[in-house]
Amino acid sequence: MSKYRKQVNKCLEKMRFGDESGLKELFSCTLQNLLGVAKWYLYDKSFAEDVVAETYEKAARSISSFDCKQDGYNWLYTIAKNTAFTYNEKHGKITQSELSATDGVALPESEVAASDSRLDARAAIESLGEPDGQIMFLRFYEKATIREIADSVGMSKSAIQSRIKDNVKKLREYFERLEQK
Repeated sequence: MSKYRKQVNKCLEKMRFGDESGLKELFSCTLQNLLGVAKWYLYDKSFAEDVVAETYEKAARSISSFDCKQDGYNWLYTIAKNTAFTYNEKHGKITQSELSATDGVALPESEVAASDSRLDARAAIESLGEPDGQIMFLRFYEKATIREIADSVGMSKSAIQSRIKDNVKKLREYFERLEQK
C-alpha cells in the first residue's frame, strides 16, 4: 500500500476511534483527489464540491463499518463515485437523446461535441469493468504510478502494466467502433 493510502487509512482509523482530528486530516489529504473523482463522474461539474462534502458526511456516518485493514482510499472513492451517480440521477443527466429532444433550443456545436467526448470516454472506461476501469482511471486521470496502482488494487506491477496495455487496446477498439457508427 502506498504512503498516501496508508495516510488515508490512519485518518480513517482515528475517526473510527473518535479522534476528531482524523476528519480534518482526511479532508486535507483527500480533498483534491475526491474532487477529481466527483468531476470525473458528474455530468454537471458544479456539483463536485457538494458531492465531496456528502462523501465526507457518509464516511463519518458509516465509519464504524469500515475495516481498517482494507484500502480506505478505495472506500472513499466508491462513496464519492456512488454519490456522483446519485447526483446525476437526481439532477437529470443530459444525454444526447435529451439534447435533441429540447424544444428548438440548440447548444453550440462545440459544447455538444465536448459533452459527447466526455460521455464517450467515461462510457469506454466504465465498459472495462472492475478493476480495469479503476486501473485506467488511476493511471490516466489521477496520474498514479504503476506501483501505486498495484498497491491499490492488490496486483503485481507486471500485471498492472499488462492490463494497461490490454485496456489501451480495448479502448482503441471501442472508439474505432464508435467512429464506424
